[in-house]
Amino acid sequence: MDKQEVKGKCLAEYRVEVWLGLVFVSVNPDVESLAPGLEALADRLQPYDLAAYTVVHRAEGEFECNWKVLVENFCESYHVFSVHKNTLEINSPTRTTKVLEGGPGFNHHTMTALSSDTFSDESLARLPSELVDIGHLICIYPCLAFSIDPEMALWLTVRPTGTLCRSLTKRFIERFTSRRAGRSRGSSWRIFGPEG
Repeated sequence: MDKQEVKGKCLAEYRVEVWLGLVFVSVNPDVESLAPGLEALADRLQPYDLAAYTVVHRAEGEFECNWKVLVENFCESYHVFSVHKNTLEINSPTRTTKVLEGGPGFNHHTMTALSSDTFSDESLARLPSELVDIGHLICIYPCLAFSIDPEMALWLTVRPTGTLCRSLTKRFIERFTSRRAGRSRGSSWRIFGPEG
């Protein structure tokens, strides 16, 4: 490549911010800082030490739906008793849902697990007793939805391509990846698309 062809050209610059160990990127260089609007949420999640988690599973999928519906559905806890009655409802019933005060750009629900037996003693020991059986459902608008429990977090990054969402990335991060002989909970999950 001739030097004249690349002179004055460079990679695009993006606004990058690290919040609780998660990296946020914006194509808008003038976007306001994320952290001030999430102070209340950061205080609630501080005991989980998300920066110490490791990505153990990643998957991508495409959905033909309004991206806002996809994000909002993730944090709408009141459908669990019907749609997820044989899975999520068994251990974290809808009746335990609490809608916490949100903030500019986020909402936050919690659900109580009826049994914390699935979590390791190590992960439970680092949390205050009032959090050992709590799962969090959080949306940071416009495109991040995640859930956190004492050992792992699942997050969905939605990249709208217009009215219909075409791209969704799912990641599982875990605090203690060796607890089940190297098998993470996230590896057995999948993104459900139009086929299933």
